[in-house]
Amino acid sequence: MIFNKSLLVVSLFSVVASCTAFAEGKAPEGCKETDRAINAANYIVLMKTPPLLGNVRSVQIVSTSTDNTSITNTLTFSRCGHLDKRQLVAESRMSDGRLSVTTSDLRYQDKGWMMETKHGLHEKGQEVGEVRNTRYLYTDKQGRISHANAGVNEGQNRQIQAKWSYHYDEQLRLVQEKAESALNKGHPQNFSEEFRYDARGRLSQISGSQRNQLFSWDEKERWVSSKDVSKIKEMEGAKNTTCSEWDKVGNCTAATFDEIFRLVGSDEPMHSSQSSVRYQYQYWDN
Repeated sequence: MIFNKSLLVVSLFSVVASCTAFAEGKAPEGCKETDRAINAANYIVLMKTPPLLGNVRSVQIVSTSTDNTSITNTLTFSRCGHLDKRQLVAESRMSDGRLSVTTSDLRYQDKGWMMETKHGLHEKGQEVGEVRNTRYLYTDKQGRISHANAGVNEGQNRQIQAKWSYHYDEQLRLVQEKAESALNKGHPQNFSEEFRYDARGRLSQISGSQRNQLFSWDEKERWVSSKDVSKIKEMEGAKNTTCSEWDKVGNCTAATFDEIFRLVGSDEPMHSSQSSVRYQYQYWDN
């Protein structure tokens, strides 16, 4: 079985974001607690990680891997923690010399967010293959993401491949994501993820039929590490992320990420890599 390196690039998307996992703090001056809570829940939907500390204006995250994969991820926020846009570029040199390039553009619009992703394959400076997919995320009257759909564009045709719905508790926290996928030869498959919080209200676990992710903090309320174990069909993976440096606000500025893929039941890894991640923040003046 040949390892599909694009799986690594896709998984690194979440790693680049999840390395910034922190509990939300008190709402900045001029921000309503309700708005801050809704923006925090939407951020969890979009990034699958807890919100950042403080009133972040932007963050640029650069990840470099031992297997010739690099990712630059830039997030921009309006005040009160509202994610306005995210731009991501990932490049990975394959074993046959071809270059895999993935770009992702997430932008807020009037009724929610739209994310356009392009996977391209380059050989001798020429693009030899391309797949585009688009995901739309819609909000309810309160501004919370309520549902989403995604599809792949091939030429002029667009076929919806997946649909999502999101559910919240009385504290406006995201507690469940339900999805219906038609990726398996057009036959719908239902799956869900549960979101759990600790006694301090911080996102502590994301669990589902395909993966289980845990977040941990130190005594200074700073995020320290996350562990993510996944199992999809005959493939299983383990991803461990550890922060080693923080800024004065408490957000991570340097982290390492280790990942291993192997066949279910095998002790031999099909692929393993280590990445270093650096962060640069800009903050709004409260």
